[in-house]
Amino acid sequence: MNTTVKWTNATANAQVESYLDERMKAVEKLIDESESEALCRVELAHESSKHGESWRAEITLSAGGQKFRVEQSDTTINAAIDAVKDEIMRQLRTGKNKRMSAVRKGGAAIKKMLRR
Repeated sequence: MNTTVKWTNATANAQVESYLDERMKAVEKLIDESESEALCRVELAHESSKHGESWRAEITLSAGGQKFRVEQSDTTINAAIDAVKDEIMRQLRTGKNKRMSAVRKGGAAIKKMLRR
């Protein structure tokens, strides 16, 4: 999986990037091995407003002809990364479950036709 990181309103930090790589390993496990050309774009942004400062993490993942996009904000960058990782993993699991259900239904339909 190719991962690119974009920093907005902040400077690149090796410690944060290693933390991100560690979290993205869990996401890689959910992607099929055949999807070696999966692209993952991560944007980490520092935002200031009258309500205080926050960090925004955004992941756009293209794998297997599907696109997944998640955006989360939190008070610390590590919390934002954790939140976005949890959400993208939820989306990947849901998509995988839907594909498996379709395969099972198709197999059941073929079996039913063969029995007739």
